[in-house]
Amino acid sequence: MRTKLLIATIILAAILRFWNLGQNPPSLNWDEIAIGYNAYSLLQTGKDEFGVSWPTTFRSFDDYKSPAYIYSTVLSLAIFGKTEFAIRFSSAFFGTLTVIIFYFFTRQLLLSSKIKDSKLKIVWYNRSSNIALLSTFLLAISPWHVHFSRVAFESNFALFWEILASWLFLLHIRENNKLSYLIYSVISFSIALYSYANARLFVALLLIGWSYYYLNQIKHKLMQIFGASLLGLLLISVLISQMFTGSGLARYEATAITNRPEIYTRNDLFAKQDFDSGQGRLSSLVHNYRIPIFQQILQNYTSHFSYNFLFIRADLPRHHIPGIGLLYSWQLPLLLIGLVFLIKSREYLQVFPTLWWFLISPVGAALTWQVPHSIRTELMLPVLTIFSGIGLWVILKFIQTQDLKIYTLKTNNQFDQIKKKLGWCLPKLSFISIIFILVVSVVSMVINYTVLLPKEFSKYWLYGRKEMVEYILEEKPKYQKVVVSQKIEWGYLWFLWYGPYTPQQYLSQGGTVSGGFEETQNKIGNIEFHPFPFDSGSYQSKITDKSTIYVGVPEDFPSTLVPDKIINDLSGKPIIYIVKT
Repeated sequence: MRTKLLIATIILAAILRFWNLGQNPPSLNWDEIAIGYNAYSLLQTGKDEFGVSWPTTFRSFDDYKSPAYIYSTVLSLAIFGKTEFAIRFSSAFFGTLTVIIFYFFTRQLLLSSKIKDSKLKIVWYNRSSNIALLSTFLLAISPWHVHFSRVAFESNFALFWEILASWLFLLHIRENNKLSYLIYSVISFSIALYSYANARLFVALLLIGWSYYYLNQIKHKLMQIFGASLLGLLLISVLISQMFTGSGLARYEATAITNRPEIYTRNDLFAKQDFDSGQGRLSSLVHNYRIPIFQQILQNYTSHFSYNFLFIRADLPRHHIPGIGLLYSWQLPLLLIGLVFLIKSREYLQVFPTLWWFLISPVGAALTWQVPHSIRTELMLPVLTIFSGIGLWVILKFIQTQDLKIYTLKTNNQFDQIKKKLGWCLPKLSFISIIFILVVSVVSMVINYTVLLPKEFSKYWLYGRKEMVEYILEEKPKYQKVVVSQKIEWGYLWFLWYGPYTPQQYLSQGGTVSGGFEETQNKIGNIEFHPFPFDSGSYQSKITDKSTIYVGVPEDFPSTLVPDKIINDLSGKPIIYIVKT
């Protein structure tokens, strides 16, 4: 029965992640199109958009993307062609695989190896298996995981390898320290490190904590651990070298909280005010520059546990389904019940490995300045789902217990008869209510995703850029030049992806010249990407280029201007103006 339910759960997970994948979300975002084009360029030429052959880190928008997801997309493009589906395929595929291995991972993570009584071991093995099944079902229908599996998010790809590696690590400990599990675990952890930058700190902290907890089980196999460590260092040697050079430092400098000057400026201002008021040395101690950094990191860390972030609106509209948070609101009581039960059952369930994962998962995000951040903290999702699964199992077990009690109730009088009838109905109604809530939640999520998301969130998904390219390519032969505003950020990638320009042609012209937001030199044929040579208040008087098409956002042009072409998002709001001279 458990196997059949697991198979049904996996099928449901695959449907939710693959159905209409290429069309919804309604457009590719910046990172998706960058991943897709660089993978396509590699497939065609062996070089990225900057002309670098088979790079181990991708400069992209100067945010230096990790390579694993892009190389997996090379394979999906080779199979499915140059499509939006191919770009998102790896996330959906590995998202579905995550649901599969999550069952086995959860069972290994929870069940304690310290149970000596054989009968108790069987009982708690079955309980752990049932909890794992419920947790797997909750992951299959999780709004956070469903949505992130339908977008080319590197974090979702990395999550699969982190869970797989952790499961193999636990198997190595449980299965008499079988070496093959440890080797496969090291390989999987290495792939995770090459998949997403935030995985690096998490994996390091996870292995430190788990190694300490399982020290008694692994200390007699130090040669295995030493050999595995050498293998791991060899596999990530390229990554280690990058972390202390240009690409690694650039990524750190772009996201690290320690590189936010306003924190230091505010601290210096308070220090000066105190000093001027006569506090002197006390001011230098109280306003030591390390203190505000620590306070900010602590505030960043705790922000990821807020109700609004987890259950209402996430961090950005693009990162959640409209009307639903990262988690369902009914998961909150399940989380609390599950956490309490886990701690109370510490003789039979492993508490530390689960809690350690939970506590360290927001650490990487806390060290950055964009918080709370649902992509960088997707690592929280597995344990939050396990807590919810435990809570759901506790409730179902209680209902089952009440149901069994009623059959042993003696009915010597009328009151006992009424009590038995009520006792027979209530457990059934409670069980039906739980099924009803789950079904309604899944149906609501599907409706919100298929109906509300395209209409309400299309502007956040950069809808209209494909339509922009199609219109410009149709009109371009009639004009000498096309100028695309810098406010259509990284617009050149949409012309490269949807246009007829091959990677060979683009690289022969020099490829991408400027990255990041300094998009002033990129050029594709007679299409240029830079700020307009006029401001929105003096459009007519400043135009010097005739026979030119200007493409920009409404704010690029005077409010009185009537554009030749307006591209609206799916809610009907104008998002792109096209003006011909």
